[in-house]
Amino acid sequence: MDACYKVARKHTDKRNKKNKVSYDLIVIRTSNSGTKLGNSQLCERCVLGVNNLSKKTGIKIKKIYYTDINGTIKKTTPYNMLFIKQHISAYYKNNNYKPILCHPCQ
Repeated sequence: MDACYKVARKHTDKRNKKNKVSYDLIVIRTSNSGTKLGNSQLCERCVLGVNNLSKKTGIKIKKIYYTDINGTIKKTTPYNMLFIKQHISAYYKNNNYKPILCHPCQ
């Protein structure tokens, strides 16, 4: 989310306009040696942040690319990420974060 807000600073003039600048978000995690791809799916807080980004800033995220557990690259939209089972990061688990997105499969 910090990277998104850093990019959004350049487009503060479009904050309240319809024609916001569109970007694709790519999130990739690699092993220490850089040879294997790991799971880089967005956590619940990041999914909620990306979906609210266009309301708060002058940018809009159109597509999200991330790697799954098997190392394959997945493509989705911010809206569709709301319906994928999300994980909660260790930081938020340790600080008693209560999940907002409830999924029937959990």
